[in-house]
Amino acid sequence: QDGRHPLLICTSSTFVQLRQCFCCSTILAARVLALLLTLSVAVCDSEASSLLNTQTPTMSEGELTKPGVVGGWYLEINNQWKGQAMGIKVKETLFEGKSDYQDVAVYETETYGKMMTLDGVIQSTQRDEFSYHEMIAHLPLFSHPNPEHICVIGGGDGGVLREVMKHPSVKSAVLCDIDAVVIEQSKVHLKHLSIGFEDPRSEVICGDGFEFLKGKTAAYDVIIVDSSDPDGPAGALFGAGFYKMGN
Repeated sequence: QDGRHPLLICTSSTFVQLRQCFCCSTILAARVLALLLTLSVAVCDSEASSLLNTQTPTMSEGELTKPGVVGGWYLEINNQWKGQAMGIKVKETLFEGKSDYQDVAVYETETYGKMMTLDGVIQSTQRDEFSYHEMIAHLPLFSHPNPEHICVIGGGDGGVLREVMKHPSVKSAVLCDIDAVVIEQSKVHLKHLSIGFEDPRSEVICGDGFEFLKGKTAAYDVIIVDSSDPDGPAGALFGAGFYKMGN
């Protein structure tokens, strides 16, 4: 029950109570219970249909082929995910712009908090970003016996750096992201993520992560790569040359 609509749940005790209340046979009790269930499902289906009809935006065929805000909803439509799309209701557009590398946008959503997108792809939402940032940061750091010097490649929103700075053993952590707009907008709108930028042990560099690591030998205990998709500015971070350099 959600506070508005009753939901009938069928249990063996419900069946027994029906028999006792109406002093009826097993067959009659089953028929009454089946009728109640049918009515309940019909009411729920009717209300769900009405809810969808009033809240689902009407879109033209052209609008369905590109990501963006349509009828108050942010739609992520990507050829990587055939036959499906992600839709999140938007309250306010906080930032929309284009950096030297990609389209950058930040939204305040109805149920997912603040959300950042890059080239039309959702990167993080305030509601569930922890599940990604905690796993990508804590697993490698806890796997190292004494992680003191950390490097984060990408991760311009600051979420990974935030988690890295929770480790007392860390003496220094440098984050290198190619896109200054991502870093700046995270500082302005995604303070729940960019809080790690303020830690005195951290350093934030705007530049190419591949070039940044060239020539560095045994400089870091742990290197974490938090990149966007390989078809964007992060393409070099997916090649064999990058991982050989990391070794």
